[in-house]
Amino acid sequence: MEADVGVLYHSVSHPAIKEIELATSRLVCVGHPDVLDNAPFIDVSSLEGREIIGPDPADPLGRLLAKRLEELSVTVRTSITAQSYHSPAALAARSKTVTIVDEVAAISARSQGMNIVPLAPEIAIPVVASVAINGERSALVEQFIQTCRKRFRVLK
Repeated sequence: MEADVGVLYHSVSHPAIKEIELATSRLVCVGHPDVLDNAPFIDVSSLEGREIIGPDPADPLGRLLAKRLEELSVTVRTSITAQSYHSPAALAARSKTVTIVDEVAAISARSQGMNIVPLAPEIAIPVVASVAINGERSALVEQFIQTCRKRFRVLK
């Protein structure tokens, strides 16, 4: 059985594609307990001058982060960038450097003993399902969308 649906962090803005919002995922700082205290939040300004493993500045999460850092006049030193959202968390687990990813990508870091701390002020990115506007959506697609929504709600 096939299901034509994609899960994205950004808008595709195409006339043949409809987007269905699944959730909003906050950006979080991820780091080894030696370099990141477990706290209710970390103020973005405290990252000033700090070295981080960052998301690719050309992807949606990287663009959002760069824009917000600029708006808040915070400069970080990005020593490594990664295109996969799970790579920065894996690299942070094995280094003395923190990373910033969204809370969905950070799930695997918790099982590695990493601290996951939301940024303040909050920075969030929408998570959407994209489907074709024309044609019927199968029950499988609808079930997938509902399952994604339920799983994302568990994160909150």
